[in-house]
Amino acid sequence: MDPVYKVLDGFIDFEGQKLVEQISSTCLVAVGLVSLTVGFALQDLVYTLYIMGAGLILTMLVTVPPWPFYNRNAPRFLGVKTEKDE
Repeated sequence: MDPVYKVLDGFIDFEGQKLVEQISSTCLVAVGLVSLTVGFALQDLVYTLYIMGAGLILTMLVTVPPWPFYNRNAPRFLGVKTEKDE
């Protein structure tokens, strides 16, 4: 279970969080428009719900796991200051 935990318990930096927010917002709006258009054109609510559900799952697969490209700009922290350094 340790390798699975290591993969799922990753970290995302601040720029990665911004990117995730942009990707998720864009994908959900696009999928919503497509599903609404298809459902309206076919006059069937079931197609609208299926397309929106598939788009939601796809968006979650792209944005929820901590993929490595979300951690490209990791913050650099200063070292610990000791009494000798003062």
